[in-house]
Amino acid sequence: MNHARTGTLAAAVAATALVLTSCSTTDGGAAGSDGGDEAVAITDVNIVVPADPGGGWDQTGRALSQLLTQEDIVGSAPVTNVGGAGGTVGLAQLANEKDPATLMVMGLVMVGAVETNASAVRIEDMTPIARLTDEPLVVVVPADSEYDTLEDLVEDVVDKGQEVTITGGSAGGADHILAGLLLEEAGLDGAEIAEKLNYTPNSGGGEATSLILGGKVSAGISGVGEFLQHIEAGTMKALAVSSEEPVTQLPTSTRSPTPDTTSCSPTGAV
Repeated sequence: MNHARTGTLAAAVAATALVLTSCSTTDGGAAGSDGGDEAVAITDVNIVVPADPGGGWDQTGRALSQLLTQEDIVGSAPVTNVGGAGGTVGLAQLANEKDPATLMVMGLVMVGAVETNASAVRIEDMTPIARLTDEPLVVVVPADSEYDTLEDLVEDVVDKGQEVTITGGSAGGADHILAGLLLEEAGLDGAEIAEKLNYTPNSGGGEATSLILGGKVSAGISGVGEFLQHIEAGTMKALAVSSEEPVTQLPTSTRSPTPDTTSCSPTGAV
């Protein structure tokens, strides 16, 4: 978890506390129900992370849990990981949750995942309470990769197609979309992108990290926070980011925005 994200989470905890103190009643029902029960503070809260351990959602959920307890907003805030299908497995579990003192951390990837997985439960069925982070995506390669620029990577995908593998979050999510946008910018149409792009989806950032560090894939795409420690450690090279502005957390030589795609590039909002 980088310092910028932790600071943003800390600022959002106060807003979260207001929500938590107003959404429970003395009999466990929702505030403002027909019973007219007086709202009381929630003493404990459950946090659902709809992804496997190790990724950005997991880091964010655990940082939120730590801050909620450190600030004595709640007594406990255990985190439960429910990975699968771009977060829609966890989304379905949240829809069936009986304990009103339950929060879920999610992000932009789930927008596409709901569609690609034909999820019966949709994001609009939930109640958003706070926006915690908003970070650009970063395109990375292993430290010993032959690719030194984004252009090198994209040109190789165009030339070699399926021989070049790119990993990221679930199919249809922001990472997958950015990979497609890069090839579209290189001049490929939809059918050519589908033919050329060899994209390996993962249910959590930890899986993608293992594939990249293990040299099992050519490149990876995810939120900056997911790969930052590996970029700083020199085990990954960052080729470009999806934002219009440079990302100050990254080493100076890797802050460049993704060329010609910034007007339509997704960001990994959580």
